[in-house]
Amino acid sequence: IIGGELVAAEVAEILATKGKNVTLCDIPAGGGQLAASMEISAKMGYNKLMAERGITLPLIPNIQFKEITDEGVSVVHPDGREQFVEADTVVIAAGYLANDGLAKTLGGKTWDPPYLIGDCVKAGRIFGAIHDGARVGRTI
Repeated sequence: IIGGELVAAEVAEILATKGKNVTLCDIPAGGGQLAASMEISAKMGYNKLMAERGITLPLIPNIQFKEITDEGVSVVHPDGREQFVEADTVVIAAGYLANDGLAKTLGGKTWDPPYLIGDCVKAGRIFGAIHDGARVGRTI
């Protein structure tokens, strides 16, 4: 799995539960820690669940990706050393970006200014979108 944050951790857990051998290849932003931005209570629950299921996930931290082939992924470590990680399946779970495309398309056709919440403002979690929605709801 390319990535090391929440989405990658969730995909890893699902695949490992199904008996797949999983290796996480973390991009530099992850800092070498699985799901570094996960809330501490959620991370504790996640780690407990993984331990109960006997799942350990190898994490190759802080790497750059060179190539994805039919046989796996070529990576480059910070010291310049190259490594090939064999894989029959490669999952790219390297995060998400904000998407305000619909707001831009609608322009001033609805409200002026439009009220933007959730992932169209900043890629994040459902808690942020709910908070934004409540704030906008009070404003309207």
